[in-house]
Amino acid sequence: NGEIQLGKKTELRFRVRKLSASGGVGDSAKKLEELKLKLRKEGAFDDSRKRDLPRFPRNVAVVTSSGSSAWEDFKRVSSARFLATELELFNSTVQGDLAVQGICSALAKIEDKAGEFDVIAIVRGGGARGDLEAFNSEEIARAVMTSSIPVVSGVGHEDDVSLLDLVADRRASTPSNAAEIIFPDSKDLLKEVSNLRYKVTTVMASR
Repeated sequence: NGEIQLGKKTELRFRVRKLSASGGVGDSAKKLEELKLKLRKEGAFDDSRKRDLPRFPRNVAVVTSSGSSAWEDFKRVSSARFLATELELFNSTVQGDLAVQGICSALAKIEDKAGEFDVIAIVRGGGARGDLEAFNSEEIARAVMTSSIPVVSGVGHEDDVSLLDLVADRRASTPSNAAEIIFPDSKDLLKEVSNLRYKVTTVMASR
């Protein structure tokens, strides 16, 4: 707050007496930091509780919006890298008031079929900070923490770090990067097989 002062001719001045954070943004940031502190004390961010991903995933559950660019990017990269995996989409809104409920519901459905999946990918493209607010919810964080299946988070851009990123088993910078982390590159696998074949041939020839 402050007061307006009139200067010479058309000059208008505003004298600041006190600065304070706006209610919405300041309170939201404070609550998020308090939540992070609580979860950190519980060990939610510890590397020791995070699981390795399978080298050759057979079935991957993907939580995102069916009409999103994130889903298209994820499919495109996975197809280019490794065709021996089945993808199943669990459609959910990923923005707005219904996103938290939708994502938690999708994770619950996946957990009911836990034996069918090797990895869960939760992906969403970039946006304004407010667009990614759902991924800072305690409900989603705890659903990921209690999942019996490893979770990869690929939300936003590289510089966006959400609460989901901190509790997930692996954090990807983008949806495309999530696919790169989950799926091996078939070209590298072919090179590996070729090298092994050469080694076996060499050993057999020497005998």
